[in-house]
Amino acid sequence: MPYYEACAREGLNASECAGRLIWFKATAGNDRFHTYVFQQRVGVLIDWFRVLRTDERQDRFRAWGGINDPNCCTPGSVNCPAKSLDETFGLDWCPGDAELLQFVGKEGYVDPACDFRDAPLAEGDVHGPADQRQSACDLKFGTSTGMLGIRKFPNPRFDLDKWVKLNGRAGSWTGYNGKIPAAGGSDEPAKSRLLDGAVEPPFLIGTSCGSCHISFDPLNPPRDPANPKWENIKGLLGNQYTRISEIMVSGMSTNTLEWQMFAHAR
Repeated sequence: MPYYEACAREGLNASECAGRLIWFKATAGNDRFHTYVFQQRVGVLIDWFRVLRTDERQDRFRAWGGINDPNCCTPGSVNCPAKSLDETFGLDWCPGDAELLQFVGKEGYVDPACDFRDAPLAEGDVHGPADQRQSACDLKFGTSTGMLGIRKFPNPRFDLDKWVKLNGRAGSWTGYNGKIPAAGGSDEPAKSRLLDGAVEPPFLIGTSCGSCHISFDPLNPPRDPANPKWENIKGLLGNQYTRISEIMVSGMSTNTLEWQMFAHAR
């Protein structure tokens, strides 16, 4: 969705337009939290591939309550720029990925937020006259994962050779999502390989404010919830369909105390 053109079409001023763009896209660096800190410090695992895998895009809303991004597509589908799952490491192809995918496993990615045009300071603003606001790059937009409000970033620590050795191909997560038998035997839940820091995933995943708020327009809902159009989507309602608690514990076995606590929290 070309935001600035849409803002002009809808009569939004510069401040309103900037606010909407931040609401939909800005993660402010929480990709590290959702990829590393949450898992390490809380001890609860998120299986982002299980939630975002593109071969289950049509089931994403029913399974997780996530709102599909109308601009994204499953590789190999009609008119999709990506032709195979290996190109996107098994996730949707979304606008901006032609650039982002080149930096998976590499340093040097320049985040799209660096091009963000903030609204000018109002005359007499106490922070003026020089604009001292934080660098727009730190808003960290990344690109869409295919689920609105959930954003992805290239992981510079990703090792393609290790990944292919474990999973068989770039677009598969089979080995990475495999279970390792617990040392205590069948009385203990199997350990997830998501705990194995020796193998890094291709993406870091962050969330914007919109991840919990973007939902369907109750006055103009989509005919097919798995295939909404932009006119069916509102950013501020609050997504009453989301199963965010289950997303946050999606990497845990259902027979763990952590899963029981998180999955039933509201």
